[in-house]
Amino acid sequence: MVKMTKRPLFSAMTTDFDGDIKNFKEILNELELRTHIKNGYKFSPDAKMAAGWWFFEIYMEQEFARKIIESDLINKKRGRDRILKYIEEQLKKRKSKARLRFFDDYPFMRRYWSWLMK
Repeated sequence: MVKMTKRPLFSAMTTDFDGDIKNFKEILNELELRTHIKNGYKFSPDAKMAAGWWFFEIYMEQEFARKIIESDLINKKRGRDRILKYIEEQLKKRKSKARLRFFDDYPFMRRYWSWLMK
């Protein structure tokens, strides 16, 4: 049984929820295949919409993240940051406008509005 971290690793936002969930799944499933991990990630079950943007979190199993960092897929320096950059690059190749960042402890609405004000 795979244990997910109690806190999400990433926060994501998109205006095309269905299309970008598909993109995230393709990218993360490809990483699972390359690292031989099953069920290494999950999405938060409670996506929220605000001002036309969907906000959700991505949980990643620690072993999955470790294997990605140890693989030849990313630069091993600043591994956690490289996972984020790798996923962003893959989204860009798919012409996605979704944004991704590391999860933080901001209050619920502050987290969402801070994205919109950037």
